[in-house]
Amino acid sequence: MAVLIEQVIKPDIDDTIHERILWQPHGCRLAVTSYNAKVGGEVNFFLHHGGKSEVKPVRRSQARVTQLAWHPKDDLIAIGWNNGYVTLRNLLDESENEFSFDLEKPAALTCLGWNLVGSAIIFADEVIP
Repeated sequence: MAVLIEQVIKPDIDDTIHERILWQPHGCRLAVTSYNAKVGGEVNFFLHHGGKSEVKPVRRSQARVTQLAWHPKDDLIAIGWNNGYVTLRNLLDESENEFSFDLEKPAALTCLGWNLVGSAIIFADEVIP
């Protein structure tokens, strides 16, 4: 199997760093996270045979992706950010839900995962004294 991923990065955002990749366990998508200090963080989706998916990217202007976790059965991905938020993105209808661990002392998400059947998700953030 060959995988080809091509993404044009414009010259004004050439400081973009691609940081994480994660294959969907049951499907054909690859999630790729990127960060640029001027633009923020984002998750782009690609197909296993190459090229971008039809799914729109998830972007946050003041945050950086710290964790990714695909749902074990559904077209759903959980995205942990360094500002303490978790975004749940449904790839079928592109709906999003967002929640946080502690808004009074936001900290980067360090752990994120689904149970085996996908009925529960767990996440944890940095311990800040």
